[in-house]
Amino acid sequence: MIKMFKFPSFEEWFANGCKYESGIGAYIIDLSPYVYSENTTTYMFAVALSNTNPHNIYTNRLFTRTFICYDKDQVSLINWYYETIKEFNDFWCEYIRSVYLKN
Repeated sequence: MIKMFKFPSFEEWFANGCKYESGIGAYIIDLSPYVYSENTTTYMFAVALSNTNPHNIYTNRLFTRTFICYDKDQVSLINWYYETIKEFNDFWCEYIRSVYLKN
């Protein structure tokens, strides 16, 4: 059985300042605002080895997705949040199978 990350609901994530960080073994996820500007916020979902900063531009990431949210477009942010988690979970299962569960 593959150990999965436990993501909060969008409401929990949003209430926590849109910040989520978690690790499993040698891997770390950072899902948080990355760049702020006057009318937009860029969010980044990044996964890297736990001894690195997933949001650092020099880090080799295993998985990364960004989203630019314009003028508090919460509906699009909610959709991006859940779609990215689903996409990552599919990636994670395949990655763990191919790296650690080869026959």
